[in-house]
Amino acid sequence: MDSKLMEKMQICMKTLEDSQFFLAFLTQTETPPLSEKILKALGTESSMQMVIYGLGNIGSNLDSQRQLSLALLMKRKFSWISNIEVFDPVITLEESRVLEALGCCLLNVDEKCRRQAPKPTLFFMPHCEEYLYGNLLEANWGIDMLNRIVLIGNPFTKYMRDWIRFSRLELPEKWEFIENCKQEYILAALSFTKEFEIGGTTKPLVSGFANTSWQFFNPISESELQLRKFSFSQLSG
Repeated sequence: MDSKLMEKMQICMKTLEDSQFFLAFLTQTETPPLSEKILKALGTESSMQMVIYGLGNIGSNLDSQRQLSLALLMKRKFSWISNIEVFDPVITLEESRVLEALGCCLLNVDEKCRRQAPKPTLFFMPHCEEYLYGNLLEANWGIDMLNRIVLIGNPFTKYMRDWIRFSRLELPEKWEFIENCKQEYILAALSFTKEFEIGGTTKPLVSGFANTSWQFFNPISESELQLRKFSFSQLSG
């Protein structure tokens, strides 16, 4: 195991734990309305699994170290988080050994973020690509499974604002990329998604958690799950 990397992670966790950012994060998570949303997602279960996608290289990327530190501190502080599973195809052998030493379970199969949620699951996906969020929604596109999901990642409302901007600029090549991101799932989910922007993004931790939100999905009827494609004119109008 890479002892230097382990030392880096321990320092990063300590720095994060002592920061105003983490204090604000704890306060936000443990008080309503966010705490109530977590309880609702848990249902009758006492805990939920955490699945981390798109972590990146903790050996060379400070943002990746900060994001992993937050996930590990969450497990330490919150009794409702059970085990942590991690996948990113870029993770090296040495990084995987450090992750395992820190208590994480490494996934061997690339699920392409299509993990279903038969039980409450926290998906930890800060700064992942748009299509990965689309894959996650598509794999869980039903009332019961969506209500079991807690997501920490890029806010879908920001994607909507970006898409409107692209449509007004008439960038067809960008729109073609967006259509490949399962944008119909993200757009449909906006009607039943509750976002809580992660607070306290004070320097020097802001780079790891900028544009990151808690997201909860609470559809109550099948009609809310109807998908439709959006054109430039629909978005920009």
